[in-house]
Amino acid sequence: MITIGSTRQLVRRRHLALKVGAVAFFVGLLLAIATSAGIVGERVTLGRVAVGVIASGAATLAALVVAGANARRALVTFLEVPRPGSHEHPREARLHPLVILVPQILGAVAGVLLVHLLLRRGVLGTFPWLSEKPAQLVNDAVAVSSLLALAWACADDLDPGVLIVAFVVVTLYTATAHVWHLDRAPGGFQTTVQQFVVAELVAAAIALGVYRTLGSRYASRARR
Repeated sequence: MITIGSTRQLVRRRHLALKVGAVAFFVGLLLAIATSAGIVGERVTLGRVAVGVIASGAATLAALVVAGANARRALVTFLEVPRPGSHEHPREARLHPLVILVPQILGAVAGVLLVHLLLRRGVLGTFPWLSEKPAQLVNDAVAVSSLLALAWACADDLDPGVLIVAFVVVTLYTATAHVWHLDRAPGGFQTTVQQFVVAELVAAAIALGVYRTLGSRYASRARR
């Protein structure tokens, strides 16, 4: 029998799922824009190391934001802050991981497409060595999806399978790097986009590993 209380709870859960999904979408969008913009900057500047370091730092920071948002308990508690003057306490709601994962993927796809759309309409003609063929999107796809996988591996429950899939994808990407290097500059590149993507993922993996280690230690101390 459906009661008023159960109906309110259902409406509340749906409202919460929408808010969590919206946050997840914009977090995925942020990660993709930071990552794809870094790749574009690397391509435009002919692979300058300084640009690569800055872009890698931005992508790593965005990945840490994703990892923090993927901590479902913290996110749900943050979004369930009671109204001013209310004596209710936020209760932990069990949301399916897809409520976060699907919007993040959609946001990431939107971010990659947005960056390349701006590139096509903006500076593409200024730098004749840039090639915007469909295969160019593989670089962005590998970088963004691998960063998402690393961030999800640092979520509430560590899933080794996610790390294995990310490792296999990056290995195959590295082995076929010559296929995805489409830009042809007269003087060559200091570092290729593929080298930049791999270095970026290594830096993010180290940062996320430190983040998870510190988070686990903090959680264990809080339980004592």
